[in-house]
Amino acid sequence: MRATLTRHFLECRRSCIQCILVKRMKTDDHLKLCHFFSVGIFQLKTVRLLLGLSKRFELDYFVQYGPMYFISVYTLVCIITQSYITSIITRYLHHTKIWTIENAPKEIREQVKKIGLYVTLYMITAICMALLAAASFAVSTDSDNEFLYPYKLCEQYFPSFKTMFIFLFKLGLFVMAYASASIPAFGVVYYYAELVLQKYMLIYSIQEINANYQKRVYISLDNKQYHVAVSQKLKIVIKNHIILNKYGRQALEKCQMFVFLFQISGIVAMASVVVFYFTFSGSLTDQYLRIIALMLLSFLTVIGLAVSGQTIEDISEELTDALVKVEWYHWNEINKMKYLIFLTNTSKVLTMKFSENISLNLRLGLQISKAFFTAVSIMYRLRLSRDV
Repeated sequence: MRATLTRHFLECRRSCIQCILVKRMKTDDHLKLCHFFSVGIFQLKTVRLLLGLSKRFELDYFVQYGPMYFISVYTLVCIITQSYITSIITRYLHHTKIWTIENAPKEIREQVKKIGLYVTLYMITAICMALLAAASFAVSTDSDNEFLYPYKLCEQYFPSFKTMFIFLFKLGLFVMAYASASIPAFGVVYYYAELVLQKYMLIYSIQEINANYQKRVYISLDNKQYHVAVSQKLKIVIKNHIILNKYGRQALEKCQMFVFLFQISGIVAMASVVVFYFTFSGSLTDQYLRIIALMLLSFLTVIGLAVSGQTIEDISEELTDALVKVEWYHWNEINKMKYLIFLTNTSKVLTMKFSENISLNLRLGLQISKAFFTAVSIMYRLRLSRDV
């Protein structure tokens, strides 16, 4: 009895001292804002409740609900960065959209329409896969409490509103699925497709520099009209190339931080799913559709970004090849100097670089896929050895 009273007395004393210290800190006006950010915000009941729940779940359920945690973080990253990516693409698309498809010849229009068809099919496939993944999570199973922490959270802390909260959670799954599918890849893929269109038009403009002077009778050093026409065309082509590379590179540099965040959070989420799958001792029969849908959606995101990056690198090489094939040796010295400068500038490939040796292309996509399947193989062998 005396020990209990002593403990209560000490707790009351500690609380009183805490209140006095907080009150004194509040009286210092010059530290009021600092006090709120460092101490006051954590005294709010809502924040303390959330911190308590986080502490409880981190200690007790982290391993069990790890995949859902990391998938939620990935979705949150997608939603938070959506407005930034949209504003970046909208702003720079205004500068890089120089030509329209109506100005292109028939073969260029067909090539651009083919690329547009591929991009459209990719986006539709990714959206359908995302909705399938959301539907697989929305359909209730007997083991949902073991895998989806919102179910466990509602059951423990809000049992009276469990049905309503779970219904809202299932509706939110479709929003989360669309955000996870569209935001990491669609904006960058669309911008890459627009850059490819402009690069094709630039290649066509390069091929047309000598278009009206194919007969050698017009081509000579004394034909001023010919050299003036070539100079004007070179000036326009070089200017447009500088605009495309300048604003295209700026847009990709601004987007690469977000793409890097998507990659890191997505890799961690998928790794947690793989680790959970091979370490969980119970039955996962009713979770196979969910796991497969998530894996396919992740695969589509990686492939979409990798193929887009590879396409812009390939079209940059095609532009250099087209420039090399131009009959520049008929031009005067001034035009030859412009041509040499232009050829030097085209050697810098437009791409999204994460480091000196890592760019967004098929090579990076294959490396990520190889690392993923290697991890799956290792976990599978560890599970086999454990079962034996």
